[in-house]
Amino acid sequence: MNIIGSFFLSHPEKSLKKNQKIIHSSSQKVSKKKMNKTDDEKRAQKKLETVARGRQKFEYNGRVVYEWDQTLEEIRIYITPPPNMTAKQIQCNITSKHLALGLKGSEKPFIDEDFFSKVKVDESSWMMSDGEIEVNLQKVNKAETWESALKGHGELNPFVKGEVRVPKMLF
Repeated sequence: MNIIGSFFLSHPEKSLKKNQKIIHSSSQKVSKKKMNKTDDEKRAQKKLETVARGRQKFEYNGRVVYEWDQTLEEIRIYITPPPNMTAKQIQCNITSKHLALGLKGSEKPFIDEDFFSKVKVDESSWMMSDGEIEVNLQKVNKAETWESALKGHGELNPFVKGEVRVPKMLF
């Protein structure tokens, strides 16, 4: 398995912290207290959604490599990079069957694996926000339940599998 490289494992002694966003407004001043409350509310909402959707974890040698979740239409992969890493330092290549993600100029990507099933390349993307890389993949076969985000990376928890399939029955 070529999933583990020096990309994220080179700083195991450092704790991972979320980056803070700085918002500037030239037309009006917004109180920091109000802005922080909004940011705090967004973080709390994201945590609630994470728990409700039940992110699945892929671990290797006792460390979380990435987390992922799915809806009827998309797959999202979440990766926590080392502290102080910026989006400009990351190279991400998404094809219909494969994901390669790592440091620009690196010999080997951190993740270099095939997807469980095909994705729509033109509708898929990635971004880095609040210290987390999120890869958003649009499924070619909507309502298909993926057993794992990347081939060979475990099976979907049976309880979660049932939860993912329930919305299909509602259509």
